[in-house]
Amino acid sequence: MATFKKNDGFVVLLPADLQNKGYDLVLFNNKTSKGVKIQVKGGRSYDASSSEIKRGLGNHSIWHSNIITPKFDGTNTDWFLIHATIPSPNEMIHPKRKAVWKDLFLLIKKDKIRDFIGEYESKTHYTIWLDQNNDGTIRKASSKSGHDKTNFLFENQVEELKKEIS
Repeated sequence: MATFKKNDGFVVLLPADLQNKGYDLVLFNNKTSKGVKIQVKGGRSYDASSSEIKRGLGNHSIWHSNIITPKFDGTNTDWFLIHATIPSPNEMIHPKRKAVWKDLFLLIKKDKIRDFIGEYESKTHYTIWLDQNNDGTIRKASSKSGHDKTNFLFENQVEELKKEIS
């Protein structure tokens, strides 16, 4: 994470026990002695169907299961980092390159996870639809019912995370 520079005191710590429940890494600030526990989740990326595109949901979707479990409220994490690899529109710009992919990260504070899940709260999975500009930036991220999820993109949450440990 180039956003969290060593010169600014940031360090990523990995638990000695990889079977640790509730978090996968700790982002720590040596200058303030503050840290946050982060649970990392991976999402699967799919091209949106023609009907989803016509409804204005976006060109791609990411899907994840098991983010909410019966023990969710007791989880030992502070933040969730959701990763998905999505096709980049650069495929259209570079037609000879068959696979042009980019990483997408969503960053959600634990107390905001139910806002993120929204209408999926009664289930153990969620789907987020994405619409990208030609340069690959995300123009829109939304749920099936159209709730805006763009504020959960990593670049829109990173300053709040930094403030928490600075």
